[in-house]
Amino acid sequence: MEGHKPHAGWYLDPHGQPGMKRYWDGEQWTDQYREVPDSSPPEPSLQAPERRYASLRTIAGIYQVLAWVIAGIGGIGVIVSATSTDNGGLVLIVGAIYVFFIVLSMLAFAAFIRLMLSVEESTRTTARAVVAMRDAPVS
Repeated sequence: MEGHKPHAGWYLDPHGQPGMKRYWDGEQWTDQYREVPDSSPPEPSLQAPERRYASLRTIAGIYQVLAWVIAGIGGIGVIVSATSTDNGGLVLIVGAIYVFFIVLSMLAFAAFIRLMLSVEESTRTTARAVVAMRDAPVS
């Protein structure tokens, strides 16, 4: 029994020039060719990946740097405040927790931005792969 053959129709020419379609009559390739119309809109994702969403990457970097600056300055401030008061132990614990959660939230926000950028890039890569598979010649 013979394998499944594609239906008759225009397909990307598997042995010809890119951008050309060739007619498959259901049994074999014919000598009929035609150009593939370029009806796709220009894709903004063709920009270099490092240039896409540069402002978001910058914001994520700023948040990360600020988090570490706040950790350093806040830690020093908590220690100084704890040593200059009568309830130093309580000030130290509460201040350290407060600074810790501020720094943690800023680092989490920066990581979330980077994660969303990574997901967006992965989605675009997958979409391009699906389009390439869809447009692949049938053999």
